Amino acid sequence: MSVEIGSCRMWLSDRGQEAGELRADVPAAWVLASLTWLVVAAADGLRRGSIAPLAMERLVSESIVAIARRRNDP
Repeated sequence: MSVEIGSCRMWLSDRGQEAGELRADVPAAWVLASLTWLVVAAADGLRRGSIAPLAMERLVSESIVAIARRRNDP
């Protein structure tokens, strides 16, 4: 099952890059790994109490956009 999910995620990352919506200056696998571990870190911070629950949505959302969003051309 995890292989199917992983394949689907990679397909979405590749598709996002091809459509110009996601960063293309780094491999899709790197974007995917970064986003995955960001969510893991957020859950761990919440569990340990080092990140306020009310700040979690904003922190994760802003971080995801910063990691994955296509950069504007100069």
